[in-house]
Amino acid sequence: MQLSLLNFNTLGTPFFAPFITKRYQAFAKIINENPLDILCLQEVATYYHLSLLRKYLQGFPFVAYEKQLYGPQGGVVIFSKIPFEKIYFQSFSALGSFKNLSFYTRLLRNGMLIVKLKNLPFTLMTTHLVSDFEFDESPTNHLYPYVKNQVEEVIQQVNNISKDNTSILVTGDFNLKKHSKLYKTLLQKTKVTDVFPEKFPTYYRERLDYKFKGKTSERIDFVFIKEREKNIRVLAHSYLFDKKEQISNKKLNYLSDHIGLKINFDIV
Repeated sequence: MQLSLLNFNTLGTPFFAPFITKRYQAFAKIINENPLDILCLQEVATYYHLSLLRKYLQGFPFVAYEKQLYGPQGGVVIFSKIPFEKIYFQSFSALGSFKNLSFYTRLLRNGMLIVKLKNLPFTLMTTHLVSDFEFDESPTNHLYPYVKNQVEEVIQQVNNISKDNTSILVTGDFNLKKHSKLYKTLLQKTKVTDVFPEKFPTYYRERLDYKFKGKTSERIDFVFIKEREKNIRVLAHSYLFDKKEQISNKKLNYLSDHIGLKINFDIV
């Protein structure tokens, strides 16, 4: 059985992100024209964002998220053509003092969205760690302890799931750089494999005129796989939304400050 999956941070920050409706329309049009089975999305911050995606993503009848007052908790949502057997959300305990975090992070209440898809031999997780605009693993970065602690919680969750000989796909915006100390710790402690070997950025600070920007462009989005019974074979990996798209009346712009990560894989 062959399947395809997309991981994508949609830049859905309320109030500040530019032309959200038009970007979401263009995003959905491209998705509807491509053979994709599962979408792991981040920064779907409010129920308005979610309603746009549900309206325009015509071929994805199954939607997983955790409800909170303003929208999906953590801003993480999974759209699927395959029904879910189980859906649960694990909040990060490492959110610390509100005074040290941005309003956006306080609004989202980050965590891990975990699903089991019907009749498929793996568990799927998507996550968005605390927004860190420095990507710097040093004591001078006041957000680094939150990122570090949340990485430890991801490690614990992955290892708990795999105790039952269950394979797991882990996707998301981790807000940590590829080949950083925390990245290496994540791989070492979970034994996951990074599907995308390339080092070039997945987040680009200059793509859209946006109030909140990282200091540098970095690879911070990942798709990891941990196999317990050698039942997942990655056939190809590629990138989406790495070029400007027409969003309205001949105007070209990027769909997000991130690019999409796509994998094609076989269940064997």
